[in-house]
Amino acid sequence: MNRDMPFDRYFLFLLSFHTALLISSNAAGSKIFALPFGFSASATVISYMASFIILDSAAELYGKVYSRMMISLGLTALIVSVVVFELAIALPPASFWTGQQSFETTLGSSWRIVAGGWASYIISQNLDLWTFFMIKKHYPESGLWLRALLSTLLGQFLDTIIFIVIAFAGTAPIFDLIFGQYFVKVVMAGISLPLVLLMVHIGRLQIKKPSS
Repeated sequence: MNRDMPFDRYFLFLLSFHTALLISSNAAGSKIFALPFGFSASATVISYMASFIILDSAAELYGKVYSRMMISLGLTALIVSVVVFELAIALPPASFWTGQQSFETTLGSSWRIVAGGWASYIISQNLDLWTFFMIKKHYPESGLWLRALLSTLLGQFLDTIIFIVIAFAGTAPIFDLIFGQYFVKVVMAGISLPLVLLMVHIGRLQIKKPSS
């Protein structure tokens, strides 16, 4: 897709899906869930990992300019969602409403989780894109599946370290969290490869359609 080409409906779908996944990650980031053998991971791993699937699909279909725009708009959504959550928490609860504490626990985030999430997002998603296009440029014969897999694994490795260290150092077992979180991401990266191929295939069909 040429950078001067207007948005099509499929790009708007990918953009909306990517943004929704990131906002979901904001809400899920503070929960730690158990994994086998005593390891653990942040619940945000599932929705956040899926955002890389969307990003790689957009990179393949629309190129650098549009996929970088997706990252920038995603960061905007993360910031806006935190502001809205904090404003909602600060509003005085009605006298008959008893859910304030649960509401704060679910949607309130410590500054460490917010800082870790934003830092890891900016660095890892840009690294994912850089790796994706570097492989495509220097190894044009490589398949989409290889570009998507390697860029995701590298981006998510750095993302995991940055987020866990900033958000949980000194309050949780860092090694267990890093290992558990990255293990889940590796498994999901392998499982999600067919989804990337499918989404790109559908996108190419949509792009070829004349606009109505």
